[in-house]
Amino acid sequence: MSLEDSVKTLANNSLNFQPETKAFRKEAKVFQQDTKTFQQDGRARFVNTGNQITQLATMVRKLEGKGKLLAQPDYSNLSAISLQSEQLVARRDIVGLDVCGRLITAQALIHQGSLSTKGSEAMVLLEGLS
Repeated sequence: MSLEDSVKTLANNSLNFQPETKAFRKEAKVFQQDTKTFQQDGRARFVNTGNQITQLATMVRKLEGKGKLLAQPDYSNLSAISLQSEQLVARRDIVGLDVCGRLITAQALIHQGSLSTKGSEAMVLLEGLS
């Protein structure tokens, strides 16, 4: 192949390569814009979630101030509770309710390691929780 043929081939290859380069640049620009939009949407959602949490906290404070939050059930007249699992839990074993309204029992606290099982020490901790 002569030098002239090599230069012609190189020129043709360069011309053929230019549209591919332009297409790639266009795709890169679209990708960059999509990424920017995604980041802006993410930030907006994050701010929106923060605002909703603030509104919820404000509502809870207002309800608390009016004394309209749900009260804890009175266990004083209760001898036992039958759970959905058909387990019977004695009143003396009930410590209270968690934030989801589920029973907290002394046995559950012992199992989780939140409560000592050493005799009177367990009773002192139970009295402090209720």
